[in-house]
Amino acid sequence: MSETGQLKEKLAFGSLEVRVLEVRELPVHLFVVRYELAEKTTEIKKHASATHTFQDVLNFKIMRMHGDVEVEAWHKHKLFKDKMVGYFRIPLRELENQEVLNGWFPLSQPDKTKIASPHTSEKSEEDK
Repeated sequence: MSETGQLKEKLAFGSLEVRVLEVRELPVHLFVVRYELAEKTTEIKKHASATHTFQDVLNFKIMRMHGDVEVEAWHKHKLFKDKMVGYFRIPLRELENQEVLNGWFPLSQPDKTKIASPHTSEKSEEDK
């Protein structure tokens, strides 16, 4: 491990584990989870059906208990650009006194000012 890696490890407050388990009544191929500058994605499902089981576990190192964890749901298109179906945010301060936060989280409509396809920096047609 490099010196930079060791420094980051020493400065880390702890770790954050995000588990994406299931989606209901929404054709989703993948989820993108962001915390601070880190971005991770779930496994991409080949076929978007109304109900999917994901069972993905995404781990993040956290420096301090602030900011939000952002989770975006994406529908992949073969002929068109990928489309964000919705998103939700969880403020880390809600987790301060809890070890686990379980629940179904409803998706909000996508924020058109920051819609970009996962893995690219291209803006959607709505943003141009």
